[in-house]
Amino acid sequence: ESIGFTKVPESKIEVPFIVYEFCDATLADVMGKLQSDRDRAIALATGILDGLTVLHNAEFVHCDLKASNVLVQRSNGVEIAKVSDFDRSVHIADAIDARSTGRTVNLADDNIDQRLIEGTKPDQYSDLYDFGRIFYQMLSGNKPKLQYSDPLSKMENEYDPLVNRLLGSDYKKRGSAQDVKD
Repeated sequence: ESIGFTKVPESKIEVPFIVYEFCDATLADVMGKLQSDRDRAIALATGILDGLTVLHNAEFVHCDLKASNVLVQRSNGVEIAKVSDFDRSVHIADAIDARSTGRTVNLADDNIDQRLIEGTKPDQYSDLYDFGRIFYQMLSGNKPKLQYSDPLSKMENEYDPLVNRLLGSDYKKRGSAQDVKD
């Protein structure tokens, strides 16, 4: 793996880049098998949170976290999730109101963090909302259908409080990717 930052030509903006080795699948490819294998789901979720922690510590926001943007690498019988596709990522200082451009988020997505529709700049909390959507689907096999429905998750397992915190309306309770992992 190669991780670095490069400047956009004729700009002061630096964008992150990561060059990966070939990966076997995306999370979207394996999503349907995860609700029956909780340990596998948790291991892959941990990899996603590790990637978000690195990205957020570098003061970047992914802005397009979804199952098809998470690569799954198998090596020696172990699967590792790797966050990918950073074309919509922005430095926190350069983030702009999503309604102004429509560039940083997919405003047509019916499960988008409501704060972005209302004009809030993308931040770590919006990435964690997206992680919550992915995590819910990993554990339940279904996409969450409602926004800010407290409590949303009724999977009746030990992860309901976490999923409800990530998808709930009180975005500050989402914490950081490291908080979620811990």
